[in-house]
Amino acid sequence: MFRLNRQRPARKALRSGVLTAMSFVLLPFLIAPAQAMQIQKVVSPKGIEAWLVEEHTLPLIAMQLGFDGGSAQDPAGKDGETVRRIRDEIEARVRALVAELADDQPS
Repeated sequence: MFRLNRQRPARKALRSGVLTAMSFVLLPFLIAPAQAMQIQKVVSPKGIEAWLVEEHTLPLIAMQLGFDGGSAQDPAGKDGETVRRIRDEIEARVRALVAELADDQPS
């Protein structure tokens, strides 16, 4: 004869209470402790400085570059020189592109 295993309500409550208590006791041991990031300063042989942060749990490489540009690169006393050079370069390339496209068109 097949009998269903019926537990008493008090025993069932005790078992769920013990399991809940055990989970609260064991949970802190299962969670990895938080750690501060270690930032390393790396300098190349030519003097380029970089910060290196290694995190081996994530397979990710991220890079961010920053450098002086625009008017910061203008020679002393020649403000706006970089903008003029860039504008002239763009105009020359656009003219060359238009001329090339005009040559490709049938007459």
